[in-house]
Amino acid sequence: MGDLAAGIEWTRPAGLAALVLPLAVLLLSLRRARPAAVAVGTLALWRAVRAVRPRSGARRRRRIPLERVLMVLALALGALALAGPRRPRAAAPLVWRVLLDRSPSLFLEHTDAAGRPSGGGSRLDVALARLRAAAAAEGARVELWLEEQGAWRALGADPPQGAPRPALPEPRWRVHDQPGAVWLTDREPEPAPRFAGVIASGGGPVFGPVSSSPATLEVWDGERIRAAARSDEPRVALADDVPEELASFVRAWAQERGYAVEARPAAREPGAAGAPGDADVELVVRGVAPEASDVHGVSARGAGWSLGGEAAAVPLAGGSEVALEPWLRADAGAAGSLTVVASGPGVVVQGFRTLDPPGGDPAAFAVAWAALLDGALLPARGVVALDERLPAGPSVWRPPARAELAAAPPERLPAWLAMAAAALALAGGCVALARSR
Repeated sequence: MGDLAAGIEWTRPAGLAALVLPLAVLLLSLRRARPAAVAVGTLALWRAVRAVRPRSGARRRRRIPLERVLMVLALALGALALAGPRRPRAAAPLVWRVLLDRSPSLFLEHTDAAGRPSGGGSRLDVALARLRAAAAAEGARVELWLEEQGAWRALGADPPQGAPRPALPEPRWRVHDQPGAVWLTDREPEPAPRFAGVIASGGGPVFGPVSSSPATLEVWDGERIRAAARSDEPRVALADDVPEELASFVRAWAQERGYAVEARPAAREPGAAGAPGDADVELVVRGVAPEASDVHGVSARGAGWSLGGEAAAVPLAGGSEVALEPWLRADAGAAGSLTVVASGPGVVVQGFRTLDPPGGDPAAFAVAWAALLDGALLPARGVVALDERLPAGPSVWRPPARAELAAAPPERLPAWLAMAAAALALAGGCVALARSR
């Protein structure tokens, strides 16, 4: 009981001033009252006094009526209830949910204002080192998170080792402006967050290739952009589930553009945007892996050309981070309209299992499909857009607002004290009523 009393916290300590009231009642009850005047002119009164047995010293002590004792206790418990006692709560651990930027600039080497390496590794390495130092100083636990399809996804203990390919945009920062969140990037997003913290690596310019073609690289040296020959062999991957009518066109297009064609096995997971190793090529052309019941007879029309055959719908939403956009829809009769060709950065997905010879103008067909393949090409590995290579400015560290704790359960101790005070007051009233009868 003593430990509990020592650990009690008072949310309204001013309420303890109400303890003055039961203390005053108690002191007034102990004060000696003047005896009432009684006429003693008759012998009978003296005989009555003589007949009364004298009280011992203990019984001559002043007594407080029971109803008054109950009232004093009721007033004391009511004062304690007004003071709002509660049991102490353990402090919640400080956790930072760190949202990682995975745009290309964060994976560039950290440099000084002149573009010389700072020795700290990449901008991501520098930001993570500063984050861990700040977390150690604040006693916070760090959790690394990614944005995937607009939501948070736990990354685990290990940060990403290289820039994703195809390149990803910055997270939608404003969606994740929350207490307890930290935005980790290289330059502070604008506008600045209201609740989330920011840790930005900063850094100077990073020179290197900013665009590519099958034969050349365009390299920025800090003053101008110059052309340089590529030392690698540009390649595209062609999966073996692409009908031969389309596969032959892809091979002819690749030869015309200067790309080598690499054969790939068919995708095994429906909805996957590419097979492992896609980062080694600049385009993957593949089919889908549907169940037999998903295949329908279809017919599709483009601008001056048409296609027919059997096809399955291309799933646009899957486990991949590559966003697919529909490019060709086909009429599948009772099944309705299906997306049979879709594309995204570095990938073209078609759903045809069998294909009839293209109808209409062959030149219009070739122009349309060549534009589709050209638009899906990735730049060469190591190419980063010029605006990503520009200086990131000074480093920034701003801690996040403390996340509010979950609503604590209501404290029942004041209610129990108030009910006990009411019960004692009622009991005191009953005793006083019974005594008066």
